Amino acid sequence: MSLSLPGEFLMVFQTDGKLLNPAESSTEVIAFWVGCFLLAGGACIYGLGFRSAKREHWEEFYLNNFMICSWAACAYLAMAMHLGEITLPATGVDTERHIYWARYADWLFTTPIIIYDLTKLSGVRSTVKKAAMYADIDMIFAGFFCSYLSPRPKNGMVHCQLSV
Repeated sequence: MSLSLPGEFLMVFQTDGKLLNPAESSTEVIAFWVGCFLLAGGACIYGLGFRSAKREHWEEFYLNNFMICSWAACAYLAMAMHLGEITLPATGVDTERHIYWARYADWLFTTPIIIYDLTKLSGVRSTVKKAAMYADIDMIFAGFFCSYLSPRPKNGMVHCQLSV
């Protein structure tokens, strides 16, 4: 079932258990489910580590990694259930496209925490830490908007012509 919304995109929801994305293979769906379960398992392990941590810096480490894994598990669950995608209709120059917005939301939340953990371990100054996180967030927004705005040819082939 597709629900038309104002603008240029359609949200796709699963209602009868069938794949609604004709370009998506069952292998992709299986990979999303496997990723969801593995990340949920990792979240459980980090949650238990947080509970048994003896020092504050270990509590912070386990809490950060628990949040990373649990958020990513939710994003993969959304993609496995077809709730985390936008379907862009075909136009005169490109084919119908499916963009997994849940993946970008996952990256927007988790990668700054990963950068925070890595920069804390390396001992860099807080200004370098902030700059790395801001650059990461800018990169994720740029990737999302470029995937949304860039046309894809109807025949699936990209033709490049070089003139010397």
